[in-house]
Amino acid sequence: MARLTYGGGANDIIVTDATINGTLVAALPSAQTFSVWNLANSVQLTSILSEAGAALPSNLVTSSSVGQIPVFQGPDGYTGPLRLRHTGTSVSWILEPRDTSTPVSLTTIDAKGDLLVGTAADTIARVAVGSNGQVLAANSALTAGVGWVTPAAGGTATLPNTLVVAANGSGITGDYQCDGTADEVQINQALTALRGGAGGTVLLTAGTYNLAAPILIEGFDDVNIEQDLYLRGQGPTNTTLDVASGISCGIRLGRSVRAHVWDLGLETAGASDGIQAVASAVVPAGGYRSAWLSSIMRVQVIGPFDGTDTGWALDLDNMFRATIQDVEVNGTTNGMRFSSSNSAFNPGDMTVNRCFVDIGNGGNNGAAYHFDSVAGQVNQMAMITCHSIGNPAATGTVAWKFTGGSAHMRLMNCNVEQFATTAQVGSSAYDIDLDFVHVTMRNGSTLADLDGYGCRVRCGLAYVEPAATITLVDDDNGYNLKPNVFGPVDVYADTGSTVNADTADTLVLRDVTYDGPGTVAAVVKQPTAVQPTKVVNLTDAATIATNASLGDTFRVTITAARTFGAPTNPTDGQRILYEVGANGAYTPVFATGAGAFVVSSGAAPAATAAGSFDTFDCVYSAPANRWRVLTRTRTTA
Repeated sequence: MARLTYGGGANDIIVTDATINGTLVAALPSAQTFSVWNLANSVQLTSILSEAGAALPSNLVTSSSVGQIPVFQGPDGYTGPLRLRHTGTSVSWILEPRDTSTPVSLTTIDAKGDLLVGTAADTIARVAVGSNGQVLAANSALTAGVGWVTPAAGGTATLPNTLVVAANGSGITGDYQCDGTADEVQINQALTALRGGAGGTVLLTAGTYNLAAPILIEGFDDVNIEQDLYLRGQGPTNTTLDVASGISCGIRLGRSVRAHVWDLGLETAGASDGIQAVASAVVPAGGYRSAWLSSIMRVQVIGPFDGTDTGWALDLDNMFRATIQDVEVNGTTNGMRFSSSNSAFNPGDMTVNRCFVDIGNGGNNGAAYHFDSVAGQVNQMAMITCHSIGNPAATGTVAWKFTGGSAHMRLMNCNVEQFATTAQVGSSAYDIDLDFVHVTMRNGSTLADLDGYGCRVRCGLAYVEPAATITLVDDDNGYNLKPNVFGPVDVYADTGSTVNADTADTLVLRDVTYDGPGTVAAVVKQPTAVQPTKVVNLTDAATIATNASLGDTFRVTITAARTFGAPTNPTDGQRILYEVGANGAYTPVFATGAGAFVVSSGAAPAATAAGSFDTFDCVYSAPANRWRVLTRTRTTA
């Protein structure tokens, strides 16, 4: 450890009283010797050195000719005051360590950012502040041993540069400070600064940013420039971009940028979009791309909740190899649009994961997800666990819309509620694979409107609301070599509902199951639709009515002679059983004529007896438009 120094100061002079010619005066003893002790005067200290570092004989300190204690060094590791004990009288004095520091004048510092550094042992000098973006690096060739340098391109990887833009009233001092008016100015300045370097992150504090023009996240119209720009907030409910209704969008991606928009919310109205991606017009360096290898994550877009808006939450043209994840849209008329606007480029190769679009307060003709190949082809996209809710009062709404030459799409594990059309595939679209886990169908709605070809539709449960008349599938594909496939689909038709379908073209209908008290049209059951085996209890009446779409076994106990009317909603080849019980001797009668029964000679009804049960086996022939009663069997239990 370093040694402390003692003595040599104005307070370090020994004054001793002496009598001169009978008068007591203060004397300055010279050449007095002193031993060195700890402050408690209990232990003598050794290893005492001179100011120059030489060992003092016998560890004794000798005063000068004027009685001043010279500078000396205490023992190694000893700290604090010590005592000098006079070797002749044992009188002791307390000695404090010397303050050996040299004051630094304030005039040494000339500018903000100047540094004080050691240039040699016990020597300090000023190093002037460097330029923006420079870093401090060790350099033994410099007098100060360090200097400011500009980082070289490449080399050792470092974290991206980060600039903080503080919202008005946030209480945070950032690299850029917003005043609550046209806050895009400061945000764009920060993005421009990063774009002029190696890219990096613009970090927005919590608070509200008022936008009078779009925030521009732009590349260089050159896909070979490796640079990523991040715009990141503190979470959708903490960092809000308030988008003025008179501007095109809140955030615009363009010029083949690699952009990442994370952790913020946008509020839109009028014709303004939340986030836009605009295709590059440069050939060939920009590749017609707006953004690629990009991401939009943990973002929320809020609309006016009144159907007056006409913009999109996300309107992404010519976006390529990107990820849209954990995006929530509420209160808008339109959700997300993915488009292709140039015939020389096919965007896509993207994933849309865990997104939620609620346009339940939107206007007419809105769409939750729209894939629009205006020119070129949006293709090779996967949409996973994406939910959508429509406005029950709005007309023309579509949850999943595919227009132009959109193709090679995969939809998995998605829910849809209250849209006029769940999935709409245009005549030029093809190879769209739609897999819904649940669809709620309102009155007048269609689950799948298929004008394209080679598409597949599956649905874990299509729930038809009470009293709703719906179209399960409307197929208008005319390309016989590439039919659409509908199924497996499970339908539950609630009370008073009717389920229809248009399968007149090339549709392959398979594995459709149905249940519920509603009516399922015969066309839905062709060719392999299956009604779960169950017993349907009929109502005893003068004429007993049967809805053949509800089951395959019908049971009734008659209390008088009864007529079984022609069953409704039959399917060609359908087979049903009647279990007829009675509490007396009554003879059932089967109605005859078109759509009714023809009874074989061995199956003629007979008078029943109390406690007996007659079972009639019937099969429907569509060409004959008759139910053929094949057999009658009587049991007593």
